[in-house]
Amino acid sequence: MSFQDIPTLQQLAIQGLASNEDTAVSALKDLPKVFFPLLFKNAFIKRHVKLVKHMVANWPYPNLYIGPLMDYYHADTFQAVLDGVDWLSSQKVRPKRCRLKELNLVDVNCDFLEIWTPTQDLLRVPPTQSEEKEEEDHTTEMVQPISVHADYVFLYPILKHDHEHFFRWVRQRLDIMPFSSYKLVPKKKKLRQDKMQEPLG
Repeated sequence: MSFQDIPTLQQLAIQGLASNEDTAVSALKDLPKVFFPLLFKNAFIKRHVKLVKHMVANWPYPNLYIGPLMDYYHADTFQAVLDGVDWLSSQKVRPKRCRLKELNLVDVNCDFLEIWTPTQDLLRVPPTQSEEKEEEDHTTEMVQPISVHADYVFLYPILKHDHEHFFRWVRQRLDIMPFSSYKLVPKKKKLRQDKMQEPLG
């Protein structure tokens, strides 16, 4: 075994959590935020539906990029992500840990974990005073709904026969959730592209 093959302490901790889904769910409220990306990737790949949904509901970063994980697409896991967004959208206040503002269903041309490395601006920018205060609060008011950004050209060949379900999910939420897209028009059944491309407040 080479040095590169030796798992880090973080990887070992995630493996331990991932071995018991219920334990992982109960640990989310106290889990250091730097553990979230690796645990989420693990849960998404291994189709731990319950854990995926709860991690979306407690996501400690402003953005959640699902595009880099779509090589491991499974209908149940993808639905768990949407269920997590739905649950958050139905709450008047967010869970203490949650900072999610945008769900990104686009191809960002990098590995999921690369987005959360310390060299990325998302983790390098220090928290503002308001963010630090929110960490101390038990709950944070949900000021605005979560935005969804999707690339239809990227998603269509992945979703395949599940794409109609996704578009039904989108249509049912156009009046309550900001939604922006790129070329979001199926070739056979055209949706109202102009309406979908304009974020709705």
